[in-house]
Amino acid sequence: MKSVPYVSACGSLMYAMVSTRRGIAYGVGGVSKFMANPSKAHWEVVKSIFIYLKGTKGKCLCYGTGLLELSRFCDLDMIGDVDTHKSTSGYV
Repeated sequence: MKSVPYVSACGSLMYAMVSTRRGIAYGVGGVSKFMANPSKAHWEVVKSIFIYLKGTKGKCLCYGTGLLELSRFCDLDMIGDVDTHKSTSGYV
């Protein structure tokens, strides 16, 4: 039962993901795989997701009435996977 707080934290992240923050889906999916036996490294990732959410709570998508111009960017994550330390990528 020592993983109960971890399970609760993952549940809170899932609620945030489904309700308003779709951008954390990959990270939440990753940490949710280890609910039965989380390690300290998995806890660190959960904490970093909460820190990210706290730092971006005022951010939102706003659509104007004018012409929509798309911009692209790339964010490199060298150790996003705490188990294999492989790079992760994605696109919008």
